[in-house]
Amino acid sequence: MTNDGSRLIRFFRNLRLVLVFVLVHLTYNPEGASYYHWALKPWWDGFFGAGKLVGPHSLKAFVGVLLLGGWFWFLRSTRRKIGGLGILLTIAFFATLGWVLNDYGLFPNVGSWMLQHLLLLIVSIVLSLGVLLPEPKAKVVVAKQEKLPAKQGSETA
Repeated sequence: MTNDGSRLIRFFRNLRLVLVFVLVHLTYNPEGASYYHWALKPWWDGFFGAGKLVGPHSLKAFVGVLLLGGWFWFLRSTRRKIGGLGILLTIAFFATLGWVLNDYGLFPNVGSWMLQHLLLLIVSIVLSLGVLLPEPKAKVVVAKQEKLPAKQGSETA
């Protein structure tokens, strides 16, 4: 039987996993209900002449800052746990795994919608490593004590 402390830790760890998944999908998803589709794409299209800028810009900026803060927090946590090279290797692992599975015909008729969801899932998994892995142990450095040479004037005969 587990105690309440470990159950609470597990609950918050699972909650953070859900938050990673939600953060990634709120930022962008192929369904069209994301920050990208709500704020960035209309701004980009309006800025370069395709349409008119509409909507509450202050709210879009506020939500953008919240999402950026979430990305910063999760990326920093993941980088602290596995490092920048670890993040690149994890992404390379999933990319080459997808390549191998595609070469062996396991993704025969996957459209761009499915590939986008798979990529979002991979990004969520990589970001969640910062939540799942334990904290790195602090390095204990023990200073070596050196024996000081005896003073020259204190020798006894």
